[in-house]
Amino acid sequence: MSKIKANFGCFSSGIPGWINIDKARRHIIISKVPGLPKLLGFLGLLRKPVYDLHRQKKFKGLIYGDVRRKLKIKNNSVDYIYSANMLEHLYPWKARFFLSECLRILKKGGVVRLVLPDIEYEAKQYLKSLPNPKSANCFSKLVYATLFAGGYKNNHKWMYDKYSLTQILKEIGFSNITVGEPQKGNFPDVTKLDVIDNSLILEGTKLNSEKADGWTCTTKHVIPSKSKDSGILPNLT
Repeated sequence: MSKIKANFGCFSSGIPGWINIDKARRHIIISKVPGLPKLLGFLGLLRKPVYDLHRQKKFKGLIYGDVRRKLKIKNNSVDYIYSANMLEHLYPWKARFFLSECLRILKKGGVVRLVLPDIEYEAKQYLKSLPNPKSANCFSKLVYATLFAGGYKNNHKWMYDKYSLTQILKEIGFSNITVGEPQKGNFPDVTKLDVIDNSLILEGTKLNSEKADGWTCTTKHVIPSKSKDSGILPNLT
């Protein structure tokens, strides 16, 4: 039986064999209308980099889903969850909610792999660059953009290090939390999913199939899929 693998917040970087999920509803709709990307590109309504992504069919098969809300996916139905460069775009309480949803939908023994900017690395780079007079400016811009520029749609809402995120995962109910390396490990398709950079990578495993963030999963929490496909593929419309 094939494994069910969900890739959250992937935008245009989804890969075959995964359920690729993002809230880029506009691009999902555009990608389904023949000739529309070309027309919008010609009219200047699509920036060239985004038009190129449509031309390469990077949004093909992308499913709409908003991780800030309850996922329309059954309890204990997913084997692997991957999310890169998304968690930092959520306010901390929304990030915790999303992670509790990951725990809910994962099967017993299922694994989540999170990839995101590492504030510990950034802080060490700042200290290493001293006494360069530009160091404080660079680090201040990073902090400001994360914590105070809340009016921008796609700015970072929070940052983590391995200590803080490990604690959050433990509190939610994950076990066997480990720090990973880019494109290494037993996680499926890791060489295709990960980008080699200085990101923080953490994996957590769901060992208990009954508990999720302090509440008990029962039949009333199961959301039946309305998909016409296998019945396992989640309906996220």
